[in-house]
Amino acid sequence: MTGELVQFPSRPRRLSHEEGRAAAACVLATPISEREERASELYLDEPELLISLCELLTKQLETSPATVCEEAGFFYRFVSIPKRPIGLFDEREYFLGELALIAGTACRVLFRREEARRWFDVAETHVVLVANGTAHVARLAYQKLALAAEERRFEEVLKLAPVWSENFLQLGMPEDALKCRFLVGIALWEMGQLRESVEAFRGICGDAEKLQNVRLIAQAANNLAQLYAILGEADEALTCSRKALPLLKHLSSRVHLVKLQWGLGDLLRGQGNVAGAVEAYRAALKEARGRSGSSGGVGDPGGVADHRGGEDGSGRLRGPFTAAGVTPPSPDRPERPPKSSRLFPRPEVARAALNVVHVSAGCTEKRENAVSQNSQVSSRC
Repeated sequence: MTGELVQFPSRPRRLSHEEGRAAAACVLATPISEREERASELYLDEPELLISLCELLTKQLETSPATVCEEAGFFYRFVSIPKRPIGLFDEREYFLGELALIAGTACRVLFRREEARRWFDVAETHVVLVANGTAHVARLAYQKLALAAEERRFEEVLKLAPVWSENFLQLGMPEDALKCRFLVGIALWEMGQLRESVEAFRGICGDAEKLQNVRLIAQAANNLAQLYAILGEADEALTCSRKALPLLKHLSSRVHLVKLQWGLGDLLRGQGNVAGAVEAYRAALKEARGRSGSSGGVGDPGGVADHRGGEDGSGRLRGPFTAAGVTPPSPDRPERPPKSSRLFPRPEVARAALNVVHVSAGCTEKRENAVSQNSQVSSRC
C-alpha cells in the first residue's frame, strides 16, 4: 500500500501570549483610521492579538463602554469583510461571535438596547458554529436575559433565569450562575415581592462568600441594605451597609459607594445618631466631589447614574439595572450612565441634608420631611 505524506496545514506562530498582549495594547493606541493600511505591521489577523484584545475590551466595559463598542465594531468588520482566514479551525467564527457579544454588551451598558439586540443576534450566528461553544451560547443567553430585565420583562426573567443558573452550574461557571440569581432578586424587588427578594440576595451573598467573589458580595450586601431600609428594618440595613462599605472602597466603586454612604446617613439620622449621619453625609459628599473632579475614562457619556433611576419616555427604566444589569448595582453595569441623569442630589439638596442634622430637635416636621424626600437615596442604579 502506497500513499503520499501530506503536511498538515499550518500558519507560522508569530506571536507568543505576552507578545499578543503587547501588540493588542499597541493596536488600541493606534488611531482606527490608520489600522487597516498597517494591518500586517500591527498583526491584526493574529489569534494571540485578538484573544488579548477581547480580554482588554471586556475589562473596559464598565469604565469605557462607548470606546469598547467602537473598538469591537471595528475589529468585527475587519475580521468579517473581506473573509479573512484566522487560525486553523473555527477561530474566525469564535472571534466574530466574541466581538459581537462584546459590542452588544457595551451597547446594553450604554442603554442602546435595540443596537444591543442586533449585536446579540449577530453573535448568535457565529457562536453556534464554534466547536464546544456551549459556554459561549450560555454567556450570550445571560446578556439577553439581562436585557429582558432592563426592559421590565420580569415574568420572562423569573421563568428563565433559574434555568440558566442551573445550566451555568452544570457548565462549571458558578459566578455566572450567581449573576442569573441577581436578576431573579431584582425582578422580585421590582414586582414588590420584597421579602422574597431579601431571601434571594441573602442566598447570593452567602454563596458569593464561598466563592470569595468580593464584587458579588459587595453588591448583594448593598442590595440587602436598600431592601431592609425599604422594609423599615434599620438595624439589618445598617449591618449590611457596614458590610458592603469596605468592600466597595476596596473595589473603588465610587458611585455605588456614594449612594451607600448617603443611604447610611439617612439611616443614622432616622435613628437619632446625628454625629454618625453627619460623618456619612460628609464622606458621601467627599466621594462625589472626587468623582466629579476626575477625568473619567474615554467613552464616558458625560453623566453619572440618577440616584432614583427614572423613565426614559418609553416606559422603560432609564437607570442601570443590576448585577446582571438591573438596578441596584451590578458586576457588569457601568457607573456612568447618560447625560440626562445624576449620581447625587443637587448641591443645594446635599447642603440641606447636612443642615437638617445640625438643626435643633425643635425643627418642624414639615421641613424634615421635605429634605428627606429630596435627599433620599433609592440606590437602585
